[in-house]
Amino acid sequence: MESAPEGGTTFTIYLPLKSAAGSSRRRRKPAAIPKGSETILLIEDDPAVRQVTRSMLEEFGYTVLEAADGVSAQYVFREHSRRIDLVVCDLLMPRLNGRETLAALRRMKAGIPTIFISGYASDVIAQKGLADSGAQLLTKPLNPGTLLRQVRALLDQRRASRGRGAAATAAPAAGLTKKKNRR
Repeated sequence: MESAPEGGTTFTIYLPLKSAAGSSRRRRKPAAIPKGSETILLIEDDPAVRQVTRSMLEEFGYTVLEAADGVSAQYVFREHSRRIDLVVCDLLMPRLNGRETLAALRRMKAGIPTIFISGYASDVIAQKGLADSGAQLLTKPLNPGTLLRQVRALLDQRRASRGRGAAATAAPAAGLTKKKNRR
C-alpha cells in the first residue's frame, strides 16, 4: 500500500501464478443427476419457493402437483393418490405443519416417501417437536443437486423394495434424517 497526502492511496496485490502442475490436474466432474418420470406432490406455502422447486423438478422430468398448505394438500392427495409417488413438504406452514400433513397423507397411503424442506435450524425443528416423523430433511435454500439426488434415491429405494416383494407400505424408519446442502 502506498499513500500520499492529497495523492491518494494505491493498493498493490500480488497473486500467485497458476503452476503448470496445477493445470494438469483434472477437475472431478459432478455426477450426472438422473431424470425421472414419477409424480411428486409439492407442498410449500411460499409461492416463490414453490415455483422454483416445481420448475427444478419438472426440468428433470417429474410431474408436479402443488399445494400451498397441508389442508389443500389433503384434497390434492385424495384426488391423485394413485399417481403420487413422493411428497416434498415444507415442515413449518400455517394451518397444518409438515408432520401433521404427512400423518394425514399416510392415513390415505401408508409409507409414501417424503422429503421435508425447511428454512429453520434443526434445533428449532426439534424444539417444535417436528423431528421424529421418519422423513428426510433438507434445509433451505435448496441445493438443486441435493434435492434431485434425494428424490431419485427415495424413488429408487421404493421401487427396489417393491421388487423384492416387500410391502410398499412399510412403516418408515424412526427419526428424521438431516441432509445438509453443500455447494
